[in-house]
Amino acid sequence: NDVPILYRERLPKMSLDWQELPKDFLNLTTQREYTVVETRDLINRHLLARGFTLLENGDVLSVVAIAKLNPAMVPRIQPDDLDQFATEQPYKFVKVSFSLDWLLAEESAEEFQPMLSPNGKLVALRNTNRLEGMDAAINLREINALLKQEQSNSGESPLVEEFVLLHA
Repeated sequence: NDVPILYRERLPKMSLDWQELPKDFLNLTTQREYTVVETRDLINRHLLARGFTLLENGDVLSVVAIAKLNPAMVPRIQPDDLDQFATEQPYKFVKVSFSLDWLLAEESAEEFQPMLSPNGKLVALRNTNRLEGMDAAINLREINALLKQEQSNSGESPLVEEFVLLHA
């Protein structure tokens, strides 16, 4: 009943589930009002710093230790949706599959690893030459931006040069 009337109708009726919680406390004081989505993202930001995240599955909101996370529980989004998603919910834990045109997956995974949070994972899928990333949306957005820039024709000259063979 302490929820302002404005937000009462928008609050989803969700159950909260956890098997493990961070060992410390979170004490937040804010200077402005937050929407439900902003509040959830703010809490998720602090959970991520402690190795945990909030995941939604239907009407259940789960607090999950990332080290014990089942990747199937993490929502998948498209790389093209990362800009908008990271603006609205930057600390939501998501997974994305990046297609690579001429960059090699194994080398790219190693090169982009420092851009992830300590909780993030970047896996090279060699056979399909893709990167499978799982982290906060804001970190994956930065990787996506660099991949787009690196693989575009408008950037610097590519590392691979095409030679047309005559009389091969």
